[in-house]
Amino acid sequence: MRKVEPNDRVLETLDVWLTGLRADQSKARAQTPRFEIIQHGKDKRPILKVAPLVNWTEKELWDYMKAGGVPVHSLLSLNQNGWYYESLGCILCTTPIGPNEPRRAGRWRWFNSQNPEDEDKECGLHDRKIKDEV
Repeated sequence: MRKVEPNDRVLETLDVWLTGLRADQSKARAQTPRFEIIQHGKDKRPILKVAPLVNWTEKELWDYMKAGGVPVHSLLSLNQNGWYYESLGCILCTTPIGPNEPRRAGRWRWFNSQNPEDEDKECGLHDRKIKDEV
């Protein structure tokens, strides 16, 4: 309700969707195409979905942001007793990670504890049911 429905409403008004997905972010995103035509909504209206950063590495992204003076969220510089943030999402899905945890372990922590065997976790914009219908 907080993500999928508002996103769907906006997509009804667009011909092109730009996304910041990168292939190196997760196993689920490794095969993300740079360009994709999606069929959106009940009328299956075509929308061009573009992922211009798909082949960028983490280092390339940080180098670009530093060179361009792009503001960085203050949580990314916070470190409290070894707990820090490496991956940010919405307030409900983001927690700091500990010294020996994988970089995205802080995302969907509540989901991880309920479904530890499920490695394909997403924020809700790419819900499997919704994705199959889009």
